[in-house]
Amino acid sequence: MVKGDNLLKGDRLISTGDLEAATFNIEGVEMGKLKMDMAYDLDAKLTNDITPLLSNPQTLENEKTGELLLQLLAKSFKFHINNFSLENSKGKVDLALLLNMAQFDPQNLGNMQAVLQALSTSKFTSNINRQYAEDIIRQVSIVTEKLGEEEAKAFAKQQVDAVFLNAGVEQYGLRKVDDNNVKIELTIDNGKVNLNGRELPEDELQMALFMIVMGAGSLGQ
Repeated sequence: MVKGDNLLKGDRLISTGDLEAATFNIEGVEMGKLKMDMAYDLDAKLTNDITPLLSNPQTLENEKTGELLLQLLAKSFKFHINNFSLENSKGKVDLALLLNMAQFDPQNLGNMQAVLQALSTSKFTSNINRQYAEDIIRQVSIVTEKLGEEEAKAFAKQQVDAVFLNAGVEQYGLRKVDDNNVKIELTIDNGKVNLNGRELPEDELQMALFMIVMGAGSLGQ
């Protein structure tokens, strides 16, 4: 079920939407119940021009599409996934992505500090439940690796145990909440980036931005 509203306010398109599905399956892997609450604020004309290009595989990666995306970037935007969750009988994973991009010169795209200043008060958070993660890895192992049920269960437990064991290691970007949950909290404010409460040094910033971009890409699909 999809519900949403679009409002034209001056030269801006302000949109909100809710998506809910009782079951969500990806190539034979049952992900569980899906919920998503999102909102965005974009330049109306550019959004109207670029939307048909993004929905067509033949124009998705052409030069015109790239130019329009850069123009959209220059006009400032807000893209909020207030909540995205997948839940089954075993557990749940949820995440949120709040991107607030000020007006930005695309020529400065290679300037890390300029990008961070433009991404003021942006945030990416995620909470991953152990039992849910084990169940998804078990299913993936059966579907893609053709493992038997018990072998898939053992493999999934091994993989998730390793994640929880290393959750406190800084390069993993995870923080252990308790024996059943790990989380990520990445924030950008006034040009500073914090990962789980720790301010990141310059050599780790690129990976932090990559996490945000990957989050945006996966949620937008």
